[in-house]
Amino acid sequence: MINTVATDSKRITAKEYLKEIKYKQQYLQRLKKRRKALHLNVSFGAIDYSADRVQSTPKNKLEEAAVRLSESLERIDNDIVKVSLEIDDRISSIERLPSEADRNILFKRYVEHKSFEQISAEMGYTYNYTCNLHGEALNNFDEVLNFS
Repeated sequence: MINTVATDSKRITAKEYLKEIKYKQQYLQRLKKRRKALHLNVSFGAIDYSADRVQSTPKNKLEEAAVRLSESLERIDNDIVKVSLEIDDRISSIERLPSEADRNILFKRYVEHKSFEQISAEMGYTYNYTCNLHGEALNNFDEVLNFS
């Protein structure tokens, strides 16, 4: 039985919902790199752009560039917060499972991105048992979070 959850007007499986953690983590890293690169550009110019946003019409190209950089940094910061909260929501949903084994296997698989071989070695289970436990954990995840 494949259970689905509605997100942003589409239905996805619980497994897809958890797999999005990896993509969101990757996106978060890209955002942080972009922010660092922009911040270095801003710092290199030795101008303080942390002050309130300029509300008047830019008088020259340097001022215009400063405003654009400041706005870009603000957008990136907002995106970083938003994506971080989305990741935290998904991790918190794993933590709602009553079974420690279910929480461990889903956390290791979808947050730490470990293979079933690594998980089975860490948890002291056989590979086949780990795969079966993963399937059960996904079903339990569906039930606890009412994804079905």
